[in-house]
Amino acid sequence: AVSVLAKTSSSKKQMFFQNRVFVVAAISAFIQCCLGLTVSPALLQPPTTTETKVINQAKRYFSLGNTVKQQLGPTNPSDLRFELADDFEFVAPLVGPLGKEALISATDGLDLGKGLPDFDAQYHDFRVDSDDPSRVWCSMRVVGTHTGEFTFGAVTATPKSPPIQVISPPEAVSLRFNDEGKVREITTGYPMDRRIGNTKGLGGIFGILEGLGYPLPTLLTRSTGEVIAPLLRGVGIAPPPPSQSLLTPPSISRNDALPDEELKRLTIQLLISNFGIQNPSLLANDESFTFSGPVVGPLPKTDFLKTYAAFNFETAFPDLDYQYRDLRVCPFDTNRVWYTSSPRGTHTSTLTIGDTVYPPTGKVWESPPECGSVQFNKEGKCVSLTGGYIMDRRMGNTNGLGGVFGICAALEIQSPFPPFLLYTPAQNLARLRNGGKL
Repeated sequence: AVSVLAKTSSSKKQMFFQNRVFVVAAISAFIQCCLGLTVSPALLQPPTTTETKVINQAKRYFSLGNTVKQQLGPTNPSDLRFELADDFEFVAPLVGPLGKEALISATDGLDLGKGLPDFDAQYHDFRVDSDDPSRVWCSMRVVGTHTGEFTFGAVTATPKSPPIQVISPPEAVSLRFNDEGKVREITTGYPMDRRIGNTKGLGGIFGILEGLGYPLPTLLTRSTGEVIAPLLRGVGIAPPPPSQSLLTPPSISRNDALPDEELKRLTIQLLISNFGIQNPSLLANDESFTFSGPVVGPLPKTDFLKTYAAFNFETAFPDLDYQYRDLRVCPFDTNRVWYTSSPRGTHTSTLTIGDTVYPPTGKVWESPPECGSVQFNKEGKCVSLTGGYIMDRRMGNTNGLGGVFGICAALEIQSPFPPFLLYTPAQNLARLRNGGKL
């Protein structure tokens, strides 16, 4: 893949793999343009000794007190008091920040081995943060069969007949260590693809309870837009929900798996063509292709091309740097490649989002890290794109929003629809108390 694409690069069309960062010169909010590349061999090397050490620290932490194949992390109060720093902070999409004692209290009595004896968090894709050598990122994909009593807080979930298997979406997780090797921060439960699993897109313990049939109140777990959507549809304001075929992720046989090198080559080829905006033949047909974000979509090919071809982020943010990195082949979904980006740019030219034009504000858009993916069929056509899934809502200046909605929040301009619809009712209450901030 490197040798083929190196021949096509030019002085004006460059993208860099450097220090574990795959930097795209210009892409749209979810998928904008990538104009060529050169490749540093550093990204192709195995982790350094220092990186391996901190990754092993993270793996050791997750294994503490394990009574199942792979748990979420230790729940024994003595383990947590020893492992967590005094200034520890826990942050999930809908929970936190929680301090050390608050986390110990929240996990008291949590026994995954009793409720789901075959529970497996399936941690994978361990990697060190490109900017912070003390922070380790990984992904998890929870599976487990509910055969015993499972208790979390005030909820006691008794098994049903037949037993239910919970399958969570892929989730972004990180641990940050201090100089003494104590865990300073944990982020977890950030879904990377809401279509996967049976938790209706929720991650973490909230998702496990949802999948088991013991959901927490929707005011805590669902966006305001989701909560009021049935009412809005009833009066003809909101569109109907997408068809189940669009909400179903591709199922590609292992017999159709492409080599990792070919998948990376195809991914970079999509970047060069603006993810098919300039070369739609790289995308599968309308019956096979979808784009899906945490809010937008799923969109079939025709709607995707029409929607994203209208954006001019490259022009509006002349210094746009997507800090695109961590290109990695998925070990679970055949022919799928994941990536991370942290878009940053200054709004110094006219911005167009759909039919709306915004004059320059001079403000900086700094997104939290976002996760996306591309997936291919056996012919090498792209059948699925995902993007805009944030991985740490505290970071950046978008108030925890990704993609187009994050841009609008950072620039303080009108969003395609009211921002309060993107937050849960509980989060909106917190925003009212904190001057609009979470």
